[in-house]
Amino acid sequence: MSAQVLATSLIDFGSLLKVLVASSLAGAGLVAVVAIGITGLSAYAGGAPAAGSAGSEAAPATGRRQPLGLVVAIVCFAVVLAGVAYGLYVMLSK
Repeated sequence: MSAQVLATSLIDFGSLLKVLVASSLAGAGLVAVVAIGITGLSAYAGGAPAAGSAGSEAAPATGRRQPLGLVVAIVCFAVVLAGVAYGLYVMLSK
C-alpha cells in the first residue's frame, strides 16, 4: 500500500479544510474586533491616530472624549471574551 493511499484513508480532507477555514476566520475576526475596540478606547480618551499612520489626516486630535468610543470598546471586548470562552468550552468539552 502506498503512502498516499494510506494518508487519504486516514485524513478526511473535507473536514480538515472546514477546520482550517473556520479557525482562520475566527482568529482573524477576533483580532479585527480587538483592533476596533482599541480604536474605540482611543476615541474615548480623546486621542487621534499617531502622525503618519493611516487615517491621521482624516481624524485630527480634538482632545474631546467620545462616549460612544467606550461603548464600542466594551462591546468589542465582550465579543472577544465570549469568543475565547466559547473556544475553551468547545476544546474542553471533548
